[in-house]
Amino acid sequence: ALAVHGGYGTKLEAVVRRVKMIRDKLPEDKIIIFSTWQDALDIVAHALGHNGVPSLYPKNRKAFDESLSQFRVCDASTEKTPRVLLLLLKQGGNGLNLQQAQHVMFLEPVMDPGEELQAVGRVDRMGPTRDTIVHRYSFRNSGEENVLRISAEKRRAHQGKGHKTNVAMTVAEVSQLLR
Repeated sequence: ALAVHGGYGTKLEAVVRRVKMIRDKLPEDKIIIFSTWQDALDIVAHALGHNGVPSLYPKNRKAFDESLSQFRVCDASTEKTPRVLLLLLKQGGNGLNLQQAQHVMFLEPVMDPGEELQAVGRVDRMGPTRDTIVHRYSFRNSGEENVLRISAEKRRAHQGKGHKTNVAMTVAEVSQLLR
C-alpha cells in the first residue's frame, strides 16, 4: 500500500492513496475531486501537498479561470505538474468542459443524482477516447452510506429521463438517513 503522510483520517487517506496510485500507474491521467464543502477541499489540498501531490484549488473567480486553463494544458512531463483539480460541487456546474480528466472523485455522497451527473458530465463528454472513472467515498454504517443508497435508487428511478431529478426527500428517505 502507498504510504500517506499525516493524520488526515480514514477517508482522506484513502483519497490521497488513490490519487498517488493513479499518478504512479497512469501518469497521463488527470483527476477532479469534488466536494460540497470548502473546508473538506482545504484539508484535501493540504493532505495532497503534504504527500507531494501538486493540485489546483481555485477559491475565487480569477483563480478559477487560471486553474482551469492550467489543468487543461498540463501534461505529465514532470512530477511537479498539477494533474489534480479540486472543485466545489457547485463550481462543476452548467457549461463547464473538463474532458481532459479521466477520474472524478466525490468526497461525500451527493443526494441529488442530477447534480452528480452534472459534475461527471463536465468530464464525460463527446470526444474523449477513454472511459471516465467515478470514485465515491463514504463511511460504512453511517448516514453517508444511506445517502449513497438513496441516491442510487433515485438514479435508477430516473435513468433515461435526463439530468433533472426530484431532490425533494420523502419522509421514508429522511427516516432512512437517520438509521
